[in-house]
Amino acid sequence: MRSQLGLTGAPFCVAMHGADEELVRELADEVIHDQGLSPPDRETTLKLLYFVTAAILGIDAARRIFHMESLFEDPNIQQLLRELKDEGHAEGRVAGRAEEARSLLYEVLALRSFTVTSDVRARIDGEADVSRLEAWLKAAVIAGAIGDVFRDG
Repeated sequence: MRSQLGLTGAPFCVAMHGADEELVRELADEVIHDQGLSPPDRETTLKLLYFVTAAILGIDAARRIFHMESLFEDPNIQQLLRELKDEGHAEGRVAGRAEEARSLLYEVLALRSFTVTSDVRARIDGEADVSRLEAWLKAAVIAGAIGDVFRDG
């Protein structure tokens, strides 16, 4: 398979057949020193080989094998890291809003002297949709009974 794919197929060989650190080191060394590869092909192949190695052998092994500081300086990788960070922040904000809505809902239910059964607690704690939690919170303020809070489904 390696001979059919050439050096640019090295990451796929590792992914398809698995590898140990020695094989990955050999492949990386071949890619680095092969004069037939253009610089962009060499860089792309090394990056793919790094990521496949990290996925299969773990990040520590990939770091031992590769010295890829330039990988993290790549504008495309920087953009990907920013996007992942932004997604994480957005998810954190949503989770924070949900937790705050849950906390306020429990507070209103207690102030209204509504009994929070284990089923009600499980329903509140299991709800991730912030708008539904906020709707329950608003309903709890005017509800005549705890059952009126959860009439939306």
